[in-house]
Amino acid sequence: MTAGETAIILDRGTIYAIAEQAALRTVELIREAGIAGLDRQLVDAKTLARALGVSRDCVYAHAAELGGERVGGGPRGRLRFDLDQALAAWTSRSVSKESERTESPVSAGRSTRRRPRRLGSGVELLPIRGSEAPARDSQEHP
Repeated sequence: MTAGETAIILDRGTIYAIAEQAALRTVELIREAGIAGLDRQLVDAKTLARALGVSRDCVYAHAAELGGERVGGGPRGRLRFDLDQALAAWTSRSVSKESERTESPVSAGRSTRRRPRRLGSGVELLPIRGSEAPARDSQEHP
């Protein structure tokens, strides 16, 4: 130390308080600069499902595609999603996942529906209690 300088002695609590304030200010400056990653809004599966308009089960089924991250210890840690990333992933679909169009021409005026086949064996069935047996055409069986 040189002449005229005074030594300042800080206690442990003051040092921690200064460090905490410096860290908070650093985070504020980084956010103001717009550095990616610090403004992530992590949400749970229920919130993401509501934002996407799908069920929670759907979110869990597509968790990897939506950028789901396990938070907490163990294999059953809670899933959290970056809302912006998940919305972008859900709305952008690759060409391979688009619906394929069918190129089969449909003839005008004719229905392409099949008519149900008759499965009857031609054997007369016994009537149900309280009902009459249906009259059979004489042309079907002699």
